[in-house]
Amino acid sequence: AKACHPMGALYVAAGFEGTLHYSHGSQGCVAYFRTHLTRNFKEPFQAVSSSMTEDAAVFGGLNNMVDGLANSYQLYKPKMIALCTTCMAEVIGDDLGAFIQTSKDRGSIPEDFPVPYAHTPSFVGSHITGYDNML
Repeated sequence: AKACHPMGALYVAAGFEGTLHYSHGSQGCVAYFRTHLTRNFKEPFQAVSSSMTEDAAVFGGLNNMVDGLANSYQLYKPKMIALCTTCMAEVIGDDLGAFIQTSKDRGSIPEDFPVPYAHTPSFVGSHITGYDNML
């Protein structure tokens, strides 16, 4: 059985204490991940998304990420946010490194806050590739 890249990235994030998984893409993707891991671990699993919609697919997801990182940091108070892409963000070519730096510049998260990231396009490979990319 194979799953998509972001699922593999989520497995990596789950292995680090106090880490919140953040999928840059649509809300449906992260809802599937949370459901899958909640069933696996038999307890609620935390993961968030930038909840991109049609407008972000056309204009890019920068605003979604700036707001999403601020909300995630304030609400969940994680030690680290592990960020990965979904198909939507990959197809439009969002630049995670630049988006994270812009989020820090705008004060969404502290400048020294760790946000490791990986590009995880689900249309090639599997969750194993996504795990390797995030690790």
